[in-house]
Amino acid sequence: MKKAAKRQQLKRSLGAIGGIVVGILMALFLRPDGLSVQGCYVLAILAGSIVWWICAVLPEFATALIMVALFALVGQIPAATSFSFFSNPIWWLLVGAFAIGLGMKETGLLKRMALAIVSRFPSSFAAQVIGFYACGTVLGPLIPSMAAKASLLAPLAMEVGDIRGYRRQGREATGLFLAMFTGVQTAAPAFISSSIVGYTLLAIYPESVQAQFDFVHWFVSALPWFIPMTILNLIALVALYRPRAADASVADTATVPDAGLEPGEDEIMAKRRELGRLSLDERRMAIITAATVLLWVTQSLHGMAAWIPAVGALVAMTACGIINKKNFGPGIGWGSLIFIGIVLGLGDVFSEAGITEWIVAECTPLVMALADNPYLLVVGIALITIAARFLIVSQTAFINIFLAFVIPIAIALGISPWVIGMASYTVINVWFVKYQNPVYLAAFYSVDGKMAKHGNLAEYCVLYTVISIVCLLIAVPFWQMMGLF
Repeated sequence: MKKAAKRQQLKRSLGAIGGIVVGILMALFLRPDGLSVQGCYVLAILAGSIVWWICAVLPEFATALIMVALFALVGQIPAATSFSFFSNPIWWLLVGAFAIGLGMKETGLLKRMALAIVSRFPSSFAAQVIGFYACGTVLGPLIPSMAAKASLLAPLAMEVGDIRGYRRQGREATGLFLAMFTGVQTAAPAFISSSIVGYTLLAIYPESVQAQFDFVHWFVSALPWFIPMTILNLIALVALYRPRAADASVADTATVPDAGLEPGEDEIMAKRRELGRLSLDERRMAIITAATVLLWVTQSLHGMAAWIPAVGALVAMTACGIINKKNFGPGIGWGSLIFIGIVLGLGDVFSEAGITEWIVAECTPLVMALADNPYLLVVGIALITIAARFLIVSQTAFINIFLAFVIPIAIALGISPWVIGMASYTVINVWFVKYQNPVYLAAFYSVDGKMAKHGNLAEYCVLYTVISIVCLLIAVPFWQMMGLF
């Protein structure tokens, strides 16, 4: 542990120095044709900040605040521009969405829902894989926090595996973990409310695209990718990780002493029994969540902006005592919200400094070469995303930095920004190495790494990525018919 701590400290120290050096060198020597001095300074500050994010020199939000201060001091960017997103309704949507996740976890409603979903499936391995995959998928649109969903479902999956007789870190236990995790992952691009990345994308899109892609339209447009992605992942998981007759990792009988089972009772049903009847807070939370999701789903009918039901849910939870002074502060990821608000304002900063116009002018010929072939375009964007995720840990930071450059080009070429965002979103949640994916870390360490080995999980990440790209190619003709190309 001491050696690991020393290595981490060394990484932070080198990262701190490296970020400063990179920023200074770029500020002194970066002078590309067509870019103003102000734009050069902004890019230099951004580059240094990215190095700090990669090396985790400071918490993400702290680095973001330093970046904004330097924008003002060195780049002469007005504070109103840097902090512009905090006045955006979507930021307040995020506050409400975070609060809903907190309320469902605090009341125990999330655990009850997960058990209810899993209990609907038989005890066979294939059925349990489908059950956990479905659990992650169904919970997806209800809770924007992917980390909350994954960290709750992972212990449940491990316990079910233990009772079924699957050896921890064995093939079958690994399959259950992956079923749960990929279910959560696959639901994210399909439902706008499944992850903060979805809200981030929505915020980046022009107002005309925001108005077009409400909850329902987003989901319908994602189906050409989502359906084959789900089918192929389930086939792969069952085929690769199903129990084998000669495998000693599976017990002949799945009996657990002192499991508390009544005669003829399934272990999952026993867990549901232990929960007892719905508490008053659970019932209140269920009503609040259902009403909020209903208003999100029917947005096209009533025209109410999505942030209004989200903030309304926060107010309702506070009135019911579900959210209070004790849990609202530590329970809401305020650091994440500050970070998101700042990086979401980068688009305005780029425009103020003339960076957006310069990038569009320089990159349009390159992107146009890919734009002539929609298949090459989606694959190219996916590969860029995969490569960048080895360096840029923050998904929201990458989305904002990358798409702030690409979306104006897509609009100029008559390509829907939604397609560009989707091509990136479908592969952004890779976990080749642990640090790439905070959701993966939440799931992996919620069971202390005891359920599956990282190496085995990373191997499946390769297949998951390939399947996702294949499904993008499958979706292209459907998106063409929808007029998105």
